[in-house]
Amino acid sequence: MAKIAVLGAAALDTIVKVDNFPSADEIVFPLSINKYPGGSTANIAVGLKRLGLETSFLGKIGDDTEGSLIKEDFIKEGVDTSYLCVEKDSTSAQAFIAVNNSGERVIYSLGGTALYDQEAEIDQVDFSDFAGLYIGEVLTNIGLKVINKAKEFKTPIFYSPGGIFSALGLKEVGYLVKNSDYLLLNLPELKLLSGYDHKEDAIQKLLNYGARNLVVTEGVLGSGFYSNDSSFFVEAFKVKAVDSTGAGDSFTSGFITGIYAGYKMKECLRLGNACAAFTVMKMGARTAMPRLCEVINFIG
Repeated sequence: MAKIAVLGAAALDTIVKVDNFPSADEIVFPLSINKYPGGSTANIAVGLKRLGLETSFLGKIGDDTEGSLIKEDFIKEGVDTSYLCVEKDSTSAQAFIAVNNSGERVIYSLGGTALYDQEAEIDQVDFSDFAGLYIGEVLTNIGLKVINKAKEFKTPIFYSPGGIFSALGLKEVGYLVKNSDYLLLNLPELKLLSGYDHKEDAIQKLLNYGARNLVVTEGVLGSGFYSNDSSFFVEAFKVKAVDSTGAGDSFTSGFITGIYAGYKMKECLRLGNACAAFTVMKMGARTAMPRLCEVINFIG
């Protein structure tokens, strides 16, 4: 069973369900309030494990109650925490997420300790142990270090910068774009990273820049694959969305699992789409991510 190193952030999410998002100076009352271990990259570590791959999470937590909850959930899910650093006298990362009746969400990051920030933290990682590396949120110095370490062992690299790091543009994260085997973005991230508003122009910009295999998700429409040799789009499964939190993380987990299962690229996208559809039908991100038997049954 392939083992994947997953580098990025873990957090504790507070998810509030509301009828509608408030306007300025308006008050709304929550329908429910729940706390879940989360963080995009941490969700992917769990998602991959549920789908049958072994995973090891590379990131940080604080030495607080929230950090303990994050670590306990990793252990419960079977994610290796050998490289999960606990920083003394610090608070773990948290996020506040509001979800409306259409399943749309608004996310507020509350900050906290989450990312490797010392190159020595990468030096401790034995990359010979891994069949793949997923990079989510990463600081510049750590990104360069981990890319070079992974390349020593010819480890396949999947990179998904997310909205905050995509907004930094290619000047800041271009080395990761060029040196990754797969670049995974949603449509807003594609436009932010490329600096182009038109999808086709944005895709071509990244391919010209050096992206090898580009995967772009478009929510309820589906997902597309783009390279210099081929491109195609796979439509999404039609379901009623309850909460879109974690849909992208679930897609990524399914897509990567398909790669290691030896699927053709269209089937990798289809598996990712199925995982995302399964996830949006329930509240929460990680709590709604499927196990392999569930998503296979869902696909039919």
